[in-house]
Order: sequence, then C-alpha cells, then structure tokens
Amino acid sequence: MGNEFFARDLLDVDDGVINSVPPIFGNPKGLISFSSGAFRGYDSFGKLDLVGSEFFIPRSSGADAVSVEGTPQNHPELYRAETVYELLGAMEGLRDYYEKAGGDATVVVHSHYGRGADRWLTWDLEVAFGESELLEQMSWDKMNDYLEYFEAEDGIRFPALTVWYLPGLDHQAHKEGMGAYRDFLIERTDGHIADVVGSLRELDEFDNKLFIIVSDHGMTGMLESSQMNYVQYIKDENGTVLDQKKWPGYDSCKLQYKDFNSDKKRYPELANNNLHIWELAEGFKWIEKENSDVSYRVLAPREIADLYMVSPAGARSDLEEANVIAAFNGPMAHIYFKGSGSWSTQPGTDDQVELRRLAEVFRVLYQEEVLQEAADVLGIDEISYLKLREEKSGRLQSSIDKILIREDGVYKEFNGYGSSQVTSDISFGSAYIQYRARIEGLNNPDRSGDIILIMRDKTEEHESQRFTCGVACKAWHGGLNPGDSYVPFILAYPGGNAAEVERLREGIGNCPEGGSYCEECACGNWKVTDVIMQVIQKQYGQ
Repeated sequence: MGNEFFARDLLDVDDGVINSVPPIFGNPKGLISFSSGAFRGYDSFGKLDLVGSEFFIPRSSGADAVSVEGTPQNHPELYRAETVYELLGAMEGLRDYYEKAGGDATVVVHSHYGRGADRWLTWDLEVAFGESELLEQMSWDKMNDYLEYFEAEDGIRFPALTVWYLPGLDHQAHKEGMGAYRDFLIERTDGHIADVVGSLRELDEFDNKLFIIVSDHGMTGMLESSQMNYVQYIKDENGTVLDQKKWPGYDSCKLQYKDFNSDKKRYPELANNNLHIWELAEGFKWIEKENSDVSYRVLAPREIADLYMVSPAGARSDLEEANVIAAFNGPMAHIYFKGSGSWSTQPGTDDQVELRRLAEVFRVLYQEEVLQEAADVLGIDEISYLKLREEKSGRLQSSIDKILIREDGVYKEFNGYGSSQVTSDISFGSAYIQYRARIEGLNNPDRSGDIILIMRDKTEEHESQRFTCGVACKAWHGGLNPGDSYVPFILAYPGGNAAEVERLREGIGNCPEGGSYCEECACGNWKVTDVIMQVIQKQYGQ
C-alpha cells in the first residue's frame, strides 16, 4: 500500500516491526503490495495492534521532532534519491547561519518523508482511509504546534524551508470524486492555508516569505455509480428473456471480497469500469474450460479463491498453488508469473514463451478482439471466444491500453502473437507524459512486474471510456496521462513583487536559446527542488 509498505520487504535485515512487513500480511519478498489485488493490505485488518502501533510512521507529540531511523520510506537503500533537505544540509552558508542564529533550517510537517530535515513532525492520531476532514484538521493542528513552538522559543530564526503536506484533498477525490475535490479545496484546504497566513502575520513572519503551492501528483476522474448500470437478464430454459434487472455500479476504494457468490456483490462489479480480481479469475477459469493447457490461477483473498475450489484455474488463496499474482493499483497493474521456478526467482529464459502467452490472455480478454490469435495461441474457436468476450470481459473488452513485458531486463511493448513483431521498443505517442523515462525508472527486476498493464484512462477521453483495476475509486492517480502527470506550481511573494519572483526563479524551466517546448527534456516545466535550491542559495550562499 504505497507509503505504508514502501518496499520494506526488500530490506535484508529485520529491524523490528517498523522495518519489515509483519508475517500476518504474508507478502513474498519483492512483490509490490496492494490490498486491492493479491494481498490483504493494512486496511483489511482494522486493529493496529496486529502490526504494531507505529507500523506506518512514528508519531510526534506536539512540536517534538521524530527520528527517521527505522522508517522504510526514509531508508537510503529504498528511497535512493538525495532529498532536498539533505542537499540543503550540505549547504555551508545555510548551516553556518542557523548554527549562529538558532532554530531549524528545514522543517517537515505531516509528511511521510523527512530524511535530512532538522525537524520532522508527523501526526498524533489514528485515522481510517477516507476521513478527509479529520486528516486535513490533523495536518493544520501539527503545523500550528510548530508555530506555537516557534513563538515560545523567542529569538530563534524561522526555517529557511518549511514543507507542509495537506492530505485531505487526495482522500476526498478518491472517495467522493473530482466535484467533491473542488468543493473540499475551497471549503477546507483553503481555510487552513488562511490559518497559516494569519498566524504568520501575527508572528511578523509573513511579508518576508516566498510561498510555493504544488501537488505531488494530478488526479483523473472516473465514473460514479449513478453513471453506470449492469442489466441482468432473467431467462427461461430456452434462453427467452422473461425479465430484467438493473444494477448500479459499485464505486468505492474499498475492495469487495466477502460474500462474493451473490448477485448484490457480483453485478455491481460487472457494471463498473474497474477490473476486479474476481473478474480476472473468471476470465482465467473460462479460458481453461476452452483449453485445459492454458491454466492460470491468480492469488486472491480466500473469500474469492473459495469460489474456484473445484476449478483447475481461476484463483487460489495459497501462494504456492497460484501461478499468477496481480498487484492492481488503479491505472496500472504489476503482473508476476511463477514460471518453472519459484516465487523467489524471476521467470527464466525457458519461461518467456509462457510469459508471452499470459500477456496474450490479457490482450484477448481486455485489450482488443483478435479472433485469429485467440484460435492460434489459446486454442479457442471463434464462437466461444466472442461469447467469452461478451459474458466475461463485458465492459472491460477495451480496458487495457498498453501491455508491457520484460525481456532481456527491459520493458518491451507487447503487440501480440499475430504481429510481425511480438514485442517492440516502447513508443506511445503524445497521450502519455515522459513515458520512456518513467517506465525505465519503475523497472526494478527485484520488484516490478514481469508484465505491466497500463489501463486505458486517457485524459482526453470521456469518463465512460476510462478504466482502472483493483478498486473503483471515484478518482485515481498514478498513470502516465496528462491529468495524473501535470500539477499546478504556484510561486508567490506577497510581500514583494512579480519582478523579484522572476529574478529568483531565473533560468529554471527556460527552453534552450532559440528552442521550444520538448517533451523529453520537459522544457518549460519548473522543478520544485530547483526553485528551492536556487532561492536559498541566493539568500544564504553556497
């Protein structure tokens, strides 16, 4: 689960509950952990005493700093990039100034990441996913703790850099959609920003401040339950339709897996634009019925796997009985294949043919209609294949946009067995942002999937043509599309003027002389670290 697990399973030493994945989660080393797919995540347990009260992150009391030691998201072997706080800590002029004047040069408030900061403040309370207003209030309370501490410590200098994270917006968009996102920004987030501004004015620390407002990612809206329906036709033994019933789609960031052998659970999942682990298991089951040589079993929660106890394919809850693991995460999925070895080893050269066949299964089910390849590669006749697509793929027949498969250590685009080139170098066009560098960056043979599914969630398409996998949140991020990739970047100096702001950011984001915007060099974009470093260097020297 992203920040909560943050690759802690890759650590070679078990340094207590903070530094390792507790055995209760049952995750094999090196496999990405998402509760919406193969593994039960932290949100499935409810009680933190099962994993330790500080499993996620240490808690700070008031303005007392907490240590980054033992937190996986700050571990140098896992988070390998040098943080802006570490870069600033190496700046001699800044360090000398604060050693003489007193105070913290860098403060991080309410964020998972604080390595290198002089003061890292986290949070005090336990909250559940989706408690957006409480998350926002907690964030302001922690910021206020620091402002009160600063006022009490009369004479110290205000930090050169204060980073404050407000998490409520993200949760609100996932849970309630983009319309609620806008309302929440105006009614809640903006109010807490006003709280900070008011406090800074009272402390006489406002006019000398530069403000940067930026997001860590964008967001793409998805269909909501009122916009989708599944029609269940009730037929007699001759196939004559006697009646029909409409089921509204299920839209929630909570994975449905209990009591799944019932209409009220299955049909709402069939109505939405989200590939659920059960739907994948159904596809695997019916392909095996048509060709027993094509047998895949995806790891799934026990409640889902129990539906396939008498089927050779579909789903299994026992890791050793499964040969596919699907780590579903909204617009992207990591697919792992067991092959001829074990889960502790990567598929070998001898497994490449089978790995390609697995990629073909995803293609014929969820990417496009390919009659010839369904027959040649999977041994499914035309009538059976079209029936399979209609009954088991349903709304998801074109839900996957791109399929990547790792060959010779790099990701290649999978074009299908019917193509003159089964795999080729990645070339996506303008629909995705800096995709080559980003895909290269996520390629980790010890962790990323043998196959990557890029779901169809293009910004320029209508919400009805956007698809996800795992859980049907009302908004998602984490894709390569412009909506997820581009974020606002506001640089303001209320106590100064536009000319001074322009001087401070001079040269950052400029195109080469005589040049124009280019996608790969990101010309025209500002990077927050560049702006921060340049501003502070101009103020404090090297």
